[in-house]
Amino acid sequence: MAKTFGFIACTTLVVASVWVANSSSPVKTIEAGSGPGGQGQFQVGGSNGNRPMNAIDYLELGKRHYSLGRTAEAIRAFEDAQSAPGGLTMYQRN
Repeated sequence: MAKTFGFIACTTLVVASVWVANSSSPVKTIEAGSGPGGQGQFQVGGSNGNRPMNAIDYLELGKRHYSLGRTAEAIRAFEDAQSAPGGLTMYQRN
């Protein structure tokens, strides 16, 4: 019984340590603003704001444009996602 309890306690400690270590990764923010003519504009960035956009950022931007009915902007963002650094998984490409 003591060995089982010790094993569960150690496993819990390891899992908690891994979770805490990975939770300090930078958070991606999506900011919305209003552009000329009242049209919405989106800016996707990380915590430092100077990071270039990667494929996943362009994919998220394209999804936002598409959900607002801005098809031309969505197509451009999706095309940029295909050639941007970072690449997309097969699931994200479909």
